[in-house]
Amino acid sequence: MGLSTAFEIACNFTKPEKILLVDEGYFVNSASYNAAGVLATQGAQFFLSPLRKQIVTSTRSYPQWLQKLSKVVGAKEKVDDLFEYSSVDDYYIYNLNDEAEKAVYDKRCRRLKRENANDGIFIEGIPDCLKAMGLNTEKDCSYYQTIYFQNHHTISSKKLLDCLLVAVEKLGVKIAHSSVIDIDRKGQLKLISTNGEEQFIHGKQIILTGGNRTKKLLEKLSYSHRLKSLQGLLLVLEAFDSLKNITNQNKEIMTHLPNKRYLVQKDNSIFYGSINIPVEEDYYEESVQKKYQDILLKEIEELFPSQTIKIKRTQGGHRPYNVDKLPLFGFLTENIWINTAHYKSGLALAPLHAGKMAEMFFKNLESVERKSELKESLFEGDWKEFYPLYPIRKRGLKLFS
Repeated sequence: MGLSTAFEIACNFTKPEKILLVDEGYFVNSASYNAAGVLATQGAQFFLSPLRKQIVTSTRSYPQWLQKLSKVVGAKEKVDDLFEYSSVDDYYIYNLNDEAEKAVYDKRCRRLKRENANDGIFIEGIPDCLKAMGLNTEKDCSYYQTIYFQNHHTISSKKLLDCLLVAVEKLGVKIAHSSVIDIDRKGQLKLISTNGEEQFIHGKQIILTGGNRTKKLLEKLSYSHRLKSLQGLLLVLEAFDSLKNITNQNKEIMTHLPNKRYLVQKDNSIFYGSINIPVEEDYYEESVQKKYQDILLKEIEELFPSQTIKIKRTQGGHRPYNVDKLPLFGFLTENIWINTAHYKSGLALAPLHAGKMAEMFFKNLESVERKSELKESLFEGDWKEFYPLYPIRKRGLKLFS
């Protein structure tokens, strides 16, 4: 989200060289960089949350957003090829014998009918393509129900973030690598580099988009909050042989399984996960990764007992979230802004939330000279009505937006 926000502001700022992007050194270790690239509502909890409308709006804007990014980068490739942006058959499978699963399924059905959504297709039992993959289910599949979506997409998260990094540099944004923002006892903000050099940045406009660093700053600024950071891990496997017979060159398969995991088939690989590693355990410790890798491996072996499971690699990273699963978005003070805690939806929400942050940034700072062609946000209607933040006192953080 930090790169996307810097990109949107730089695109509309007459002096992008005044923008400083602070990187602790975790771009390549972020959850977004190592994600499976799913641009959809991940899991039933997101489908039922207030974020769904925003995710749908944001993901539908991706083709235009990628076109703008490609133009800045100066790429000659087609946008779809440059970012590996492709459509995906998306299946949500529910075990109706499980009361909790059935309750979620019923709520989702009611919402689809209420919204007159015509993109969801209801399937009795397990879809044939997953049976062909060897998905292990009981002989009687009658109590399984599937909702199938045809208009979802995936993207190469690595290629997207690499292009965003190139784009902000081309636009003139300065990048402070291996640096952090901190606050001293007098309440003054400062930029600290790894070699110990300090530079006071009091009075400058600061947008917080990270997880752990934002959490520490909020505490030092005496803001109560419920911002946490989990470490996600997923498996990347060699594709099953049976997949060659049930997919074509333009389609990928994504499945949201009853065990709360997702499975994505793309690029002759299968992405399976993800699993959350508690912050108390060191994600970068080899024994910790092995422990959670074995959990995922056991699960997928039980799901597909007829397949030979071959692990290519594991990948993942930190992903900040708020306890109510909604992002923290807005401005805290006259010069401190916040755009974080997107959890599993950072990629999906990047065009919308980065664009909206840029729009709010310029509208609230009349002294900042912006380009005349700054466009309105991607959605229609009032932002507060569009994005219900709930009473702030219930969310545990004082926000002004």
